[in-house]
Amino acid sequence: MRRVPCLWLLCAATVLLSSCMGAAKPSPFTGWYKNYADCRQQYEDMDARVDAAGVREASSWRVPGFPYLRTDRMLASFRSQVKGLNDVSEFTRRMRELDQEARDFEYVNLGMTDFEHATQRDRFLNCGRILAAIELEDPAIWARMVDAAVPEDAYSTSARVLGIYPLAAISMKARAQAAREDAMTEYRNPPADRIAAEQTRLWTVKPVEDLSLIANAAKDVQINALGFPGFYGSQWRALAERHAPQLWIETRDENDLPAAPAFGNRGLTANVALNRVNYLITYGRFGSDLLVQISYFLWFKSADGANTGPIDGLIWRVTLDNQYRPMTYESVHASGRDHRWYPVQPLKERHDEAHSQEPDFIAPELAPAEAPTLRMQAGTHALRRVVAWDQAVGASRHVYELRPYEELFTLRRPQGGTRSLFGPDGLVPGAYGVDPVGGFASGIRHPGVLRQYGHHAIAHVGRRHFDDPYLLESTFEAAPRLSPQEARPSDALVMRSGVHPSP
Repeated sequence: MRRVPCLWLLCAATVLLSSCMGAAKPSPFTGWYKNYADCRQQYEDMDARVDAAGVREASSWRVPGFPYLRTDRMLASFRSQVKGLNDVSEFTRRMRELDQEARDFEYVNLGMTDFEHATQRDRFLNCGRILAAIELEDPAIWARMVDAAVPEDAYSTSARVLGIYPLAAISMKARAQAAREDAMTEYRNPPADRIAAEQTRLWTVKPVEDLSLIANAAKDVQINALGFPGFYGSQWRALAERHAPQLWIETRDENDLPAAPAFGNRGLTANVALNRVNYLITYGRFGSDLLVQISYFLWFKSADGANTGPIDGLIWRVTLDNQYRPMTYESVHASGRDHRWYPVQPLKERHDEAHSQEPDFIAPELAPAEAPTLRMQAGTHALRRVVAWDQAVGASRHVYELRPYEELFTLRRPQGGTRSLFGPDGLVPGAYGVDPVGGFASGIRHPGVLRQYGHHAIAHVGRRHFDDPYLLESTFEAAPRLSPQEARPSDALVMRSGVHPSP
């Protein structure tokens, strides 16, 4: 009699187990997908290997929980906008591409052979495609991914708390205001040159591409679902060459020559025998327009006592309008400090409360639309003024080579192998510096240190990033364009030239 309850319980348990097994969702890794069941484990193993070697590529951010996706601030700005099938497809495709590109640099810096690199790349190309197809069709998983696809902030909240930020912000804003007024005074009334004209050099870009490749870009280029233009490689390069700045540099010694970051026997240095400028294509948003931006990275060997470590750097950025004409220029030290605007087209500055947290430097006159010439100081490499090319009278003529920014991600080491100029945190190891406006209390991580694009905090009061796609829109609003009669004579002269001057 005692066996009946036991037998009944056994039967009930069997029925319940069978029911649960029947209701369980079958594994998607069957049939053609059966060889991809271990993809997540492979991603986990590879990421652990990359992190242990200290070669994580910091140009984009891994999306937590989705090892086959990476993001940046531009892509993150679309998170609430992707609705239809085409938007979703393009959004995820670009995140997968960011991951693939970053991993390619990581494989090189891990020292993989070409065969190992190609094999691993092919495996993760397929793994990423399969996992995205399987996982992201689930609305709940998609929502979780969208919430997680946010780049890391370049500020530390804990540092601001410990630094009593509400009180420190008052003095930081005052210092920023004073620095802006001093810079504006010097820009309006530049001091007498500290160096004779014959001791200056005018550097222009070495011509490589056929600039006719971009002649009809505005009307012929294909725009994808998210608004990104579909130029091919040579067109991008031609566009970068077309808008490359001219460098009018006071030159006392080799420290004032455009150089290429390199690793030597004593560590990081700048090779002054390679006169190079790196360029990077990025994007900004202005109203309903998605605008092309071209950033140019100038590197120098630091003079002794310059308080910047072994190298120094300046970033020059050109934002093009939707007809691929310069709208505005920007400059910023490679650490993120001293951000400045140089409008090319008439733009009206915003004066809302959020924007007024820290004053902007906005040049008091329009910059030349053609061949902008950067008047740079010896030693400090500070940008003193943006002028027309014909002002560089008496300067000796030289050319610099334009190179992709991504080349900095796999620099050769004397002992063999490669490593990125930038660490996994986006900072240049050993490239320290001084930030005269703010310090620890600003919350900027390691203020004054040179860093990778995507990691530049440019405000001490509030939070602003150089790669924020809405930076232009948060600073300016559109204004009526000047008529040719209203344009300044120097602008008209430059616009009529239509070409870069010969070196």
